[in-house]
Amino acid sequence: MAEKQGGERGSGKVSSHSVYTSKEIPPPRDEYWAARRSVANALRALQEAVQTTGLSTQDLLSLSEGLNAQFDTVPKEPRLFGRKDWLAAKQYGGFGVMHTEVTPIMGPCNPLSPGLSVWFEGDKVYGSVSYGWMYEGVDNIAHGGWVAAVFDEFMGAAQALSGKVGMTASLTTRYHKPTPLNKQLSLVAWLEEHDGRKTIVKAEMRDGETITASCDALFVLPGHKNVSHVFD
Repeated sequence: MAEKQGGERGSGKVSSHSVYTSKEIPPPRDEYWAARRSVANALRALQEAVQTTGLSTQDLLSLSEGLNAQFDTVPKEPRLFGRKDWLAAKQYGGFGVMHTEVTPIMGPCNPLSPGLSVWFEGDKVYGSVSYGWMYEGVDNIAHGGWVAAVFDEFMGAAQALSGKVGMTASLTTRYHKPTPLNKQLSLVAWLEEHDGRKTIVKAEMRDGETITASCDALFVLPGHKNVSHVFD
């Protein structure tokens, strides 16, 4: 029997997601992750500056030369490719740390991240995000692909209201109004239905009181042994 909205949902269902209890991005686990966040912040600032500054050709070439010289100082070993390598190293934390720190949508250690924060309150999940100039589609409007990507990450966290966490099977995003850049946008998500391995989540993104986009998502708990261990 499917659990409809208003079914078995409560704070106890998300005890394993206690990291999502505050509107603020959780502090780093230790000095190592604090240092990685510092590097990511510097890279984001550099990207924003390059994107919004009318540099001359010579300025760009000089900057490129300096960056390449700096890159050459980065040790070539050890290299950790993907979360499996990070987890196998057994010194950086578990899957939860990897996910919250390095995911490209909300990981503060990932320079691609627009800085999504997520928190649970009762039977709903809330979020906040601001798209800078790096995420522009046209005319001071966030690119639709980035809007959908934030929904995917945000609703992927919200599915924990069901007590289970699966993988995205479908994501349907509707664009009601342009989503502006450089404004603090709010998100809200709720569990629409849960039936066995399948969970349906709905969400909205708002600029103030205006809904700029909404989304329906289906998540499925994987049964294949090669991927199911990720959610243990």
